[in-house]
Order: sequence, then structure tokens, then C-alpha cells
Amino acid sequence: MIGLTVSLPYFFSGKLLAEKTWSQQFYDRNGKLLRLTLSGDEKYRFFTDYKEINPKLVEAFLNKEDQFFYYHPGFNPLALSRAAYKTYLTEGRKQGASTITMQVVRLLYPETTKSISGKFVQILQALKLETLYRKEEILLAYLNWAPFGSNLEGVGAACFFYFNKSCEKLTSEQIEFLVQIPQNPQKFTKLAIEKKQNLSFRVPHFIEYLKQRGIEAKAVKTTLDLNLQENIEKLAGSYFLSIARHGIKNYSLVVVDTTRNEIITYIGSRDYFNSEIKGQIDANRSLKPPGSTLKPFIYALALQQGLIHEKTLLKDTRMTFSGLNPENFDEQFLGPLATDQALILSRNLPAVDLARKLENPSFYDFMKGKSALKFKEEKFYGLSLPLGGVEMSLLDLMKMYASLAHLGKYSDLNVTLEKQKSLYQQILTPESVYIVLQMLKKNPRTESLTFQDLTKTAMPLAWKTGTSKSYKDAWTLGLIGDYAVGIWFGDNDREMNPALIGRNVAAPLYFQIYDYLRNKPQHLKGHENPGWDSRVGLNVKTVHICNVSKKLVTENCGHRTEEALFIPSVSSIETCSIHRKVYIDPVTQKMSCKPDALNHTQSKVMEVWPDDLLAVYKEAGLKKVTLSEKKFSCDDSLSRIGQINITSPQENIEYMIQTQQGKIKKPKIQLRAISESDSQYLDWFVNKNYVGRSYKNDPLFFETAVPGRYSVSVSDNLGRSQSSYFNVKVISQ
Repeated sequence: MIGLTVSLPYFFSGKLLAEKTWSQQFYDRNGKLLRLTLSGDEKYRFFTDYKEINPKLVEAFLNKEDQFFYYHPGFNPLALSRAAYKTYLTEGRKQGASTITMQVVRLLYPETTKSISGKFVQILQALKLETLYRKEEILLAYLNWAPFGSNLEGVGAACFFYFNKSCEKLTSEQIEFLVQIPQNPQKFTKLAIEKKQNLSFRVPHFIEYLKQRGIEAKAVKTTLDLNLQENIEKLAGSYFLSIARHGIKNYSLVVVDTTRNEIITYIGSRDYFNSEIKGQIDANRSLKPPGSTLKPFIYALALQQGLIHEKTLLKDTRMTFSGLNPENFDEQFLGPLATDQALILSRNLPAVDLARKLENPSFYDFMKGKSALKFKEEKFYGLSLPLGGVEMSLLDLMKMYASLAHLGKYSDLNVTLEKQKSLYQQILTPESVYIVLQMLKKNPRTESLTFQDLTKTAMPLAWKTGTSKSYKDAWTLGLIGDYAVGIWFGDNDREMNPALIGRNVAAPLYFQIYDYLRNKPQHLKGHENPGWDSRVGLNVKTVHICNVSKKLVTENCGHRTEEALFIPSVSSIETCSIHRKVYIDPVTQKMSCKPDALNHTQSKVMEVWPDDLLAVYKEAGLKKVTLSEKKFSCDDSLSRIGQINITSPQENIEYMIQTQQGKIKKPKIQLRAISESDSQYLDWFVNKNYVGRSYKNDPLFFETAVPGRYSVSVSDNLGRSQSSYFNVKVISQ
């Protein structure tokens, strides 16, 4: 009676077939089998409904196993009596008398035996089963759970493995073969094992990703394109062999069809079965620093907040932010750069400077929630966030780059062909995304092109590379027509390798994929003119600007102009202030910003640059005239064009007064500012008290023994000024 007591909770569950787990069948978008998974108890068991089974197969099982199934209450008294008589009284050949219902009980409870007590328990359980469920449900459970050799269970698995077809299309000979197996499944073990040897085990990382997302349907039609998958696998494998000599160990790759945000290619590692590279780790889902792949989103935010236009002049010079001095990847400074060039060349300083100016949203607020990693407080990241200092997965990045294809609409990536409505969130304005992509389109290929390459049909592409700190990850992500492609090279053990540079390692494979897609009609057709490459309906205009200052031309700019994209009523667009007209006395060589009364002076247009950029030009060996070195004077209000930027002291730094054994050590605070080259000196004030005058490149210092918040202001000889604050605190040692 113990067996009956244990079974009671099951009997009242109400769902007979729900008590066993099932295998899942995963197919590509064209119906090709990718993977057949094991059930929770390590069986190949497909749920197969009556409509999927040939009625003749059902009839054959009833004739073979239980002709009176629809007439007995769960056991057959006549069959039991006959079996008991021949088995125990005549001591003849043992005979079975289990009904289909009793066999279902045994399949549910394998611990039941063929002893008299075991049979008695089975009968009681069968009676109970018959009172709770209809005959059709009990029979369907048997058809789905019956053993067919090795770990194959149910007619669905039997039809698939033995005949590679559905149970609807069986021939009479195949039906006759199947119905004999459940009575002696051990006899067919060897054959079953042979049939399993050719079982498809494709894209294992992708299947594991689907299972992790909770997809439970018995037959899943995925978005993957197996033909494209296999071709890109070959492409990537061949490319890897050409660079493996550099000690590079692993890679991963994702291709998304952005028209429906569907993953169509998914390579989680170089080799799933290679334990040396920890190949079973899905590198598409593991978290890693994304390097410079985030910079396009900094520039898009700056565009939509009106901080820049396509060609705004940005400074690639030494800068200090809250006491930190970020460097460029090449540890060099290029001076003034147009916005598009700063992005294409992936300069760190302009990106950090723009990121710190962003608000509503800040770059931190924009990025929060876009990584599988739970974000920490903003101060934790500091300057590292715009330089890729937060860990993200390739799938996280692919969602962001797919949003660029949708002109700023962000959504999850689809993995099945089930009808589903994607929920899009507008994270960037269409105009800012369009301009960023036009900038990324200018990013040149990493290898030379042949004439044949140039004459082939092309799809537009916009792409960006990234390299994580310490050379642990090399990235390339971008758009190719309506496809988004993401590539990672690195090592699951996170070892450093100087060869891991995005442009050198990942970009060449990106362009091999580009060439493959554009040369295959089935992939090219319909993708030649993606929506992200069209300006139709967008509030984007083209303006003519000075090609030196990247601002609107004035009469001083001559004919040196170029075109730039900007967003009307959003983009900040000013007139050129670099080219300024000065008047020179031919006798004294004295310069002024206006002619003398007798009109003896001669006019000349000169370039007036800020001091920090002049220093960069000097380092590069380029000579720029500095007006402060000339005999220049001007009291005209026009001379106040330009600005002063205080670089020290800084608001976010606390300057310390140190006390030790009654002695006080005052902080020596440097007063420094960047001014225009036409200024000759700077006057400094702290708390409105005059401190002193500094000349070009001469330092000036301020000391204090009083803690508190101080105001600091500076003005030059031409009337330009700037103000800021700094804090002084006391520490004891």
C-alpha cells in the first residue's frame, strides 16, 4: 500500500502528461534541424499529439498490447487469471497481462516490480488512474512514454531516429517494426545507438541561449539561417588560422537582420568542444570591457543636445578632469580635430570631454540598463565609462548597434520566428543617429582594395572598432546594409595579448563578412538601401563652414570652405573666430584690430588659436603665429571673440591643508588657464582679491591656511574673463 500512498499527490495533479519532461527540437528559419535536446531525465522524448500520429500505428499498438483497452477498468481480470495460471500453476512460459494503463503506471513508477505484491499495487494505481483520466489521455501517455531502445522513448522519438520522419507518414512495414520494440526494447539498444550517432549538434551556444531565455515549445523554429551560419563559420575559421600565430585564442560573432531584429548567425566560441580555450563558455554573453565601441553613442548624444555638429572642432590635447589625466590609445595628441575625424580616429580626449558635458541624459543615465551587468553608482566609473570602463556582452552591444539601424529605436533581439511584437524605445533622436552613421561611413577599410572590389555592388556600411584596456579584447561592430555585425577576439581566461587591437584583428574579418554578404544575391537583395542611410523626412541640413575653424564662414575665411551636417534649432553653429583681420603699421610693425585714422596701416588675416592648441602645433613642428608675441593692442569689443578656460584649480578637487605637530603646511595651488593667442597676460583674483598677473607659459601660485570654498576668476588684457570655484580642507597627520 506504500506505492498507492506515494502516488496520491500525483493522481490529484490533474495533468497526466505534465509529469515527464520533454526533448526540444530546434530548427533554423528554413526548417533544418539544429539540435535535439535531452529531457530532464536524459531521454530523447518528443511530445506527440494524436493528430501527429498515423491512426494505423495507434490501432497496431492496441492490437499488440491491449485489445480490450476501451472496455476494462484499468486491468483485465481474464488476462491476469490466464497469465497467473500459466506462470505459477502450470510452471510454463511466463506471460504478461499488463494493460496499457498498468504499463503507464510502471513507466511512471519504475520501482514497481513483476512480483505479486507489485502487480497488486499496479492494479490499484491503474484503477485510480482510470477514475481520474479519460482513456484517450492514458493511451496518449503510453504512446509518448513507451521505450524504444537505449534512451529513446515515445513514438515521436522512434519515428525520428529510426526513419527520420514524422509519425504521420509511416508505411505499414515501419508500423509493424515499431510496435514490436516496447515489449523487448533492450534487443534494439545497439540499433538505437547507431541511429543517434548522426544526430545534429549545431550552434550549441545559440541553443543554450534560447533555453536560458525560457523558450519551452517542443518544436522551436529559430531565426537562425543555417546556410549563412555555416558559411560564416568557415570564413571565420579560415581567417582565425591566418592570425593564430599571434597567440590569439578565441573569437565570437553575431549577425542580426535589423529589418526584424533577428539573430541569423551566432558563433559563441571558436570551438565548443575545446577545453583549452574553455570553448563551452558563450563569449557572446560573457561580460567584457567594450573599449571604444561606445563612442558613437557619446557623439550621438552630443549631437542631439546641441553640443556639436558633424564638423565641430574638438580638442585632442592634454586635459585634466577631476585630477585625472586620460591618455589616447597611442599616447599622442593630434590637436584640433573635426568631430567626424575624432570619432573615426577614436580619440579618447574629445570623447571624454564631450561625455562630461552631457546632461538630460548624462552618458551614465543613457548607458544604465543597457548591460546585463547591474550598474554601480555613477562615481564608481568616473572617466572610465566613455572609454568602455563598464563590462558588457556582445549581445548587449548588438542591441545598441541594431538601434542605430532603427535610427535610435532600441529593442531586444528576436531568436524565434513566433509572431511577436517588438517593443521599441526611442533612446536617440533619428537626426543624431543619421549624422553619426554618416560619420562612421567615412571610416576607411583596413586593407587595400582591388579594382574588382571597387566595381562590385556595394551595401553601405558604418563601423567602429574597440580595444579594451590591457589588450584583452578586440572588437569591431557596425552596420552592413540592413545587417548588424559584431565580432570579438580574445581569451576566456582574460589573458593580455598586445596583438588584440580591434582595427588590426577584428576589422579584417568584418570586411570579409561584408564582401561575402554583398556578393551573394540572396543576402544583397533588399538590403542595398537601408533606411538608416536616407535623410528623407529628417530635420538635417547641410551648411558651408570654414575648413579651419569648422564654423560658419566670415569674410576673413577666404574661399576655404566645406560642407557639414547639422540639426536646425539644435546644433550649435557659430561664425568663425579663428580667422581675424589685423592691421599692421608698415613702419613700427605694430598690430591693431582696427585701422589708424590716417589709413596708413595694411590689413592681414591671421589665425588666432587657443594656447593649448598652439602647444600641440609646436610639438608637431608646425609654426603658428602668436599675436601676443607681436606688438598687438586693441580696445575694440570685437577683440573679445574667444574665451578663457580655467584648468587649475579644479572644482572637483579638494586641496588639503596639512597639520602635523602644530605645524601647518599650506597647499600650493597653481593658477592656470587656456586663453587665445592674442592675449598677452592674465590677471587672477581669489575671493575678488587680486592675486597677481601671469604671462604666457609662466605659472602663478596661490597659498592659504584657511579652509573653505573659494571663488577664483581670471581676465586677460583684452577683457575676456572666466570664473570658477575650488575647496580647501584640513587634514591632520
